[in-house]
Amino acid sequence: GRYPAVIFNRGGSREYGKIDNAALASLSHIISVENYVVVASQYRGNDGGDGKEEFGGSDVNDVLNLIPMLESLPFVNPDKIAMAGGSRGGMMTYIAITMTDKIKAAVVIGGITDLIQLYDERPSVRPTLIELIGGTPEEKENEYKKRSAYYWPEKISTPVLILHGGADYNVPVSHAEKLASELGELGKTYELVVYPGGSHGLTEYADNVLSRVREWFGNYL
Repeated sequence: GRYPAVIFNRGGSREYGKIDNAALASLSHIISVENYVVVASQYRGNDGGDGKEEFGGSDVNDVLNLIPMLESLPFVNPDKIAMAGGSRGGMMTYIAITMTDKIKAAVVIGGITDLIQLYDERPSVRPTLIELIGGTPEEKENEYKKRSAYYWPEKISTPVLILHGGADYNVPVSHAEKLASELGELGKTYELVVYPGGSHGLTEYADNVLSRVREWFGNYL
């Protein structure tokens, strides 16, 4: 048959957060239950790949190029492609859906919406951001904003489900809340769910998260 597809955008940077056996097991659970085709990129420069990642720069093409690959597969329905991402992968998802109309629905879990805010709040991630983006927010303000959906909510037209933990330390829940407020003001199609006490990966709410993701994709695919 021809099945709907989900592009999964991993979190982290470089080798941290790359897709490993545990991640594949999680993705295969979705495949086995829902009959989705799931594809993902490690992003350039990682896991033996060529090039250098840019944390939401030209490496967004490593996500977008999965679309024609899916369209070339005889068992994929090219009219039913969705996207999901967590943390940095959520940031990649927001950027990607503004660059194509082929993504029919998106889910973001613990996603970054403002890299300038993240830089200010998380001193430990500053060296990584400086290296991969090429400077500080003061030096590369435009580059940080280009990667931050909070600064361009009007560009988002894909229906997006935003899931975030209320106790997320890695990416504070305010990232989700302030973007959702902007999307609401613009009349965009979205849903925000904040899980009380939820962590970055929402492992405490895994069953509910999976249920909501299935329902969201089912509604639009």
